[in-house]
Amino acid sequence: MSSPVSSDSKTQLTSYLENTDVLSLESGVVMIALSRDNRELACALDNHTITVLDLENQKPLKSLGIHEDKITGLAYSTPDDSEYLVSSGLDKRVVVWGFPDEKSANSVTYRDKIIGLSCSREWFTGNFGQYFLLWRFGHANRPFAKKCPVDDSSSTIALRERILVTGQGQLNSEKLLIWDTESSANPTKYKSPATLFHSAISSEYVAASTIPYYPESASLSSDSISTILIYNRQTDSGYQFHRYGQVTSLAFSDNKLIYLNHAGSDSTLVIRNLETKQEHLYKIRECGAKTSLIVREHFILMADGSPKVRVFDMRHLEAKKEHYIIS
Repeated sequence: MSSPVSSDSKTQLTSYLENTDVLSLESGVVMIALSRDNRELACALDNHTITVLDLENQKPLKSLGIHEDKITGLAYSTPDDSEYLVSSGLDKRVVVWGFPDEKSANSVTYRDKIIGLSCSREWFTGNFGQYFLLWRFGHANRPFAKKCPVDDSSSTIALRERILVTGQGQLNSEKLLIWDTESSANPTKYKSPATLFHSAISSEYVAASTIPYYPESASLSSDSISTILIYNRQTDSGYQFHRYGQVTSLAFSDNKLIYLNHAGSDSTLVIRNLETKQEHLYKIRECGAKTSLIVREHFILMADGSPKVRVFDMRHLEAKKEHYIIS
């Protein structure tokens, strides 16, 4: 369990990562999560364990091992100004680390594999494919579960405060679903051209990317494309745009959307201004196709299955202005 959030966390993160390009670990990193106070970086490894790094000295703080299969979800939840690390895996387990105290782990095993996890301040949710479960930390520090069915397979999940985003993967009826967790009303639905793959949510926007697909008009030799959906929750409006290849991660930073685009052997980190629709593109060398992306303050942290976490400073990237497009 991490310490309560401090007022100078932004300054701390800059001092921790100012001159850092890479955080090295002993095994491949498949997923990362950053604590709300910016002091800890949790790294899910390909050996099914979790290493928590102390970002101040950039050394391992602890190693956590309960999962017996691939870790599929990793996030921090912050009820009552405390932080708990939550993980899920293909071993059908959801684990709340440091609950109710720092030395304990509350592990619950379900009958179905958990393919995704997301957390907000008081809620966390697990994606079981045909349905998702929603938990909330109560006054007695014990989570309760709420089962929410999806019409078909739910391929993506994201949570912010009381707003939950999922994907409906039913063939020829794919949709982005936006739920209010404290309401019994049906979710807002937004049509998608293909099954959704990744999603992200900010105070104003929702973004989701599809799995790569071949448009009906494409020839067999054409490259597959991915669609990114942008939905403004405040204006109840949205639009779509397309990219060749696969979009593997999405994250927000103020009025910017950051995502990774893999096309052939090329990997590109993209920073999109949501107001102007201008995009700055940055080629990434030796980047794996399965990535985990975090954006906090002006830093981008990225894991791609290799034994390292890359660190990018957006101030330096945007100053380069290597290449940009508007679409």
